[in-house]
Amino acid sequence: MKKSFVLSLFLVMLVPGLARALECPEAVESTPADLVQFLEMQARTADPECVTRAIGRLGEFRSPLGTAVLVEVLDFRRPDSEVEKLHAFDAHDRFPAVPALFGVGSPAVPALLLKLENVKTSPTARSNGIRAIAFIYRESPPEAVKIMKKAASTAKDQGDAVRLESSAKDAVAFCSEKWRAQCENEAK
Repeated sequence: MKKSFVLSLFLVMLVPGLARALECPEAVESTPADLVQFLEMQARTADPECVTRAIGRLGEFRSPLGTAVLVEVLDFRRPDSEVEKLHAFDAHDRFPAVPALFGVGSPAVPALLLKLENVKTSPTARSNGIRAIAFIYRESPPEAVKIMKKAASTAKDQGDAVRLESSAKDAVAFCSEKWRAQCENEAK
């Protein structure tokens, strides 16, 4: 009885994913350049499941080529998974561009900083941009704060500087207790 329940639950989660994979060949069998083009052209209009897969696939390549488009979809929220629909925990990030940018690593930071300083950046994209930088510098969280502060000090205008200063202060929340004092010091 228990085995059949587990198998049924597994199939409920697996079958829709397989069906979507067949509907989204560009998201599973494309080159980084093709994925970038797909996301640039259709990220806001295509099937959200397909967009989620394309973002994830682009992140798997860890190519800086995808940075600009990944930064532009920082506020794209993937649809709830079958597991989440059953009110269970799903370890996948609700905003797939964050782990994808983490995969790109430090080459993504300049584009993320530009996004953080932009007055038109949505609060969700801003929060996710800060989180992406914090993840990239997870081994040394004070470095993430320091980079944002440095960008603020060299910003072209006062508004950009204020937004980057604010981002640096918000990044302190991602510093563990071990790093908190250093992060706070960098944010000053």
